[in-house]
Amino acid sequence: MRRSPFRVLTPVVGVLALASALLVVPSSPAVAVDPGAPAPGSIEECLVRSAIVPVDAEPSEQPAQVREAALRTLQHALLSRHPDALGAADLLRAPDGEGAGIALLAATPFAGELVAEEIAALPSHLRSAVTDDDVDVIGVAAQPLRALCGALDRAVGADGATADALVSAAVDHRSAVLRLGVDRSGALRAAPARAGAIEALPDASAGEGAEPAGADLLSALGLWGLGVPVEMVADVADEPVSRLHDSDGYGGGNAIRVGGLACTTGFAVRTADGAPAVMSAGHCPSPIGSNGASVVSGHASQLCGWGSGAGIGRVSQNLLSTGSKVDSMVVRTGSARPTMWLGSACAGSGETAVHGAGQVGAGQQVGFSGARQGEQYATRTSEPTGCYDFGYWACSVQRAMSSRSTYACLPGDSGGPAFRHRAGGGVIALGLITASGYDLGINRCSWVDMGTALHLSGAAIMTHASLTMAPPARIAGADRYQTAALIAQHGYPDGAAQVYIASGSRFADALSAGAAAAHVRAPLLLTARDLLPSSVRRELARLAPNAIVLIGGEPSVSAEVEAELAAIAPVTRIGGADRYETSALLAAHAFPEGADHAFVATGRSFPDALAAGPAAARSHAPVLLVDGRTPTAGAGTLDALSTLGTTEVIVVGGTPSVSDAVAASLRDGRTVSRIAGAGRYQTAIRVNAGFGARPPAMYVASGERFPDALAAAAVAGARGAPLYLTPGSCLHAGLPAEHTRLGRPGVVLLGGTPTLALDVSRYELCG
Repeated sequence: MRRSPFRVLTPVVGVLALASALLVVPSSPAVAVDPGAPAPGSIEECLVRSAIVPVDAEPSEQPAQVREAALRTLQHALLSRHPDALGAADLLRAPDGEGAGIALLAATPFAGELVAEEIAALPSHLRSAVTDDDVDVIGVAAQPLRALCGALDRAVGADGATADALVSAAVDHRSAVLRLGVDRSGALRAAPARAGAIEALPDASAGEGAEPAGADLLSALGLWGLGVPVEMVADVADEPVSRLHDSDGYGGGNAIRVGGLACTTGFAVRTADGAPAVMSAGHCPSPIGSNGASVVSGHASQLCGWGSGAGIGRVSQNLLSTGSKVDSMVVRTGSARPTMWLGSACAGSGETAVHGAGQVGAGQQVGFSGARQGEQYATRTSEPTGCYDFGYWACSVQRAMSSRSTYACLPGDSGGPAFRHRAGGGVIALGLITASGYDLGINRCSWVDMGTALHLSGAAIMTHASLTMAPPARIAGADRYQTAALIAQHGYPDGAAQVYIASGSRFADALSAGAAAAHVRAPLLLTARDLLPSSVRRELARLAPNAIVLIGGEPSVSAEVEAELAAIAPVTRIGGADRYETSALLAAHAFPEGADHAFVATGRSFPDALAAGPAAARSHAPVLLVDGRTPTAGAGTLDALSTLGTTEVIVVGGTPSVSDAVAASLRDGRTVSRIAGAGRYQTAIRVNAGFGARPPAMYVASGERFPDALAAAAVAGARGAPLYLTPGSCLHAGLPAEHTRLGRPGVVLLGGTPTLALDVSRYELCG
């Protein structure tokens, strides 16, 4: 049994798009059209075969990552929406590997006019990363993409002598041609003239340019009349490649057996429905591409021992059996782990964290980590990402070559990780090993593009936190007002007798409202100062309250909005001279019976008071605001505590927020304690320590923006659930442990991606 001497768990970065292939080849004349040519297949399927899929990146990610996603999404949009106007769209790269732009080959005179339209249709954060100047029409295509895709579909679907001779096929998006690889050792060598023509073709493994296809070779292949420019190279079919048992779970590089075949686990993922799983090669089961096969641990040979043979799971989704012909499968298993093995096959040097999916360009290094060969490296070739015949056709395949004597991958490595190292530690997933050139004497390892496999399966790379935390729900509207309305629907599906309303542009008046609203079982809605948003008006009609409590004076919510509310239900306005007086008045209104406990937080900032709301509601206590930098808590706050009959005060936040002098002034016959952590996020964690196992939910809001958390504090408090804070770009590192302590309740994110990025929903931890 292998044990890891160390495990690296470092922050996770966002998901990147994978690079499109680059191959510079000369243009070719079109081939005569055969009226009997079959209809082309799906354009989307054709793009998948070249690993051209839409991708996304968070606005908070590095500019280079957002630009990469914008270019790849724009490339996909142009080709998928305009296959009759364009012949190809090639993603260009700068010397440092970053996306430099898109080169179009037009099939109609006005193809360039499509660019502005497609940029305008991009999501706003991607739209801002590209301009018209990033896309150039550099030439004219002999045939549109639809024709090229139809030709590719016919080539990949060929049988008989054509299937025996043809071993690779791809649409070359640099020159808008169909690129075919012919086996030099195949049946076409029978005729001397053809043999000479095949010998003269450049070698695909050397990365050389292709040659225009002659009519005799196309006729011999049964592909005369494709109607598109065709170029050829001499190619050979790699042999499909078919670590060891690890008791703490399965990530990348573990040895598995599928029936009698040896394979390797790829990367751990979360499926579209949130289930943990691992990916591997779709050709591992028998028959190839089938679902339902049982997967067990250990190697099928005794190279490093058999392994335990313990069951891992069954193949639940095999993309090789679909029209996409992508050589990947999903195995659902509760033992999935977000790590990957490095080092030798039998011993390894330990596991490292996986930080999402990424890409490499031609000429860049690719790592492989199969159960037989262990950690090896090669260089990505300039061949187009395309379809290859390994005894079955697999598409979206890329290749890497090495001059080393140790092969990059061998039989037994199938499904294992193709990766690159990450500058900050850990690795980035590039794909899944699909084939080796070992039996041909070529040190070439081929892999399936990870981005395409994830896109088609609907899965996401598993991160360390997502190992134990199921995918969250998210409550998010078009703006803060609609989000608050949706939170109210979530907490009060059957309506509410009373509703609290506060300003959505100022946090001061509403900070105390969460605990007060929770105590009286009322939702908290937000409004603009001079206008009641339509989403709030609709939610009030649904809630059908008998009373509305309006928090804050007219500088916060105008008399006009109050009048509009009064037409819905009787309104009580609670507003003092400042936020502190408003807080005291609100406590007296919501707690007429008094309160033994009270929470006190600064009114100068929002995080401590927000986090305190549900905890205060759990103790049937109000939240009172103080100016923590004055000599005392202030007469209004002290009078409120006396009126409430409070005997215990809990100060939330450290001395920079509420000074020792202010805390001391709260005593006057009361006990005073303080809850504080190293910053707002740790303070929120400590405030929630009183929540025991199995609350109905774990609410998470931004600690950088207040509106979404304002409304949530009322619902969370009423439901007896804690509210945690996190940065907007990543999940606070302390929350997974809290989630486990609470018994792993469902997680509810509050606010859209501008507030809580997708990295938060993926549980990608902050540094």
